[in-house]
Amino acid sequence: MLQQYQNIYQISRENTGLTQEKASELLDISVESLRAYENDKRIPNNQIVAKMVSIYNNNLLGYEHVRRTTEAGVMFLPQLEMKSLSSITLKLHKEIKDYLKKEDDFIDIVEDDVIDEDEEEVWNDVMEKLEGIYEAILKLKFSRNMKTQKEV
Repeated sequence: MLQQYQNIYQISRENTGLTQEKASELLDISVESLRAYENDKRIPNNQIVAKMVSIYNNNLLGYEHVRRTTEAGVMFLPQLEMKSLSSITLKLHKEIKDYLKKEDDFIDIVEDDVIDEDEEEVWNDVMEKLEGIYEAILKLKFSRNMKTQKEV
């Protein structure tokens, strides 16, 4: 089966080398329930996902679960395209450097607690830079075990 058609729960379990039987035992759920989660028939509740995160040692699974299954996650959490640790680190460095080029303008905008119409363009540009930093930090945080994990 192609990875893009596997779901996040299955990929995470397989990355640990656990069978469905062993994982369901550790999760204290039936094999049928785990199969339902892995075949997109049901969405596991947050307590089960918390156990999966712990047992599978995969914090990205928790992030992706919230991002994909909650309205707030869909609205506010960026989709993370995971890459190598060095690539992520270089991206973070670049994003920080890009922000620092705008830092003085940003301070000028916010010092009066008002974003004037003529400041809007710079404000939006800085917010974009900060979003890039935020996303790069998340990727870095979740990349810890990337050598042993497939992309979730």
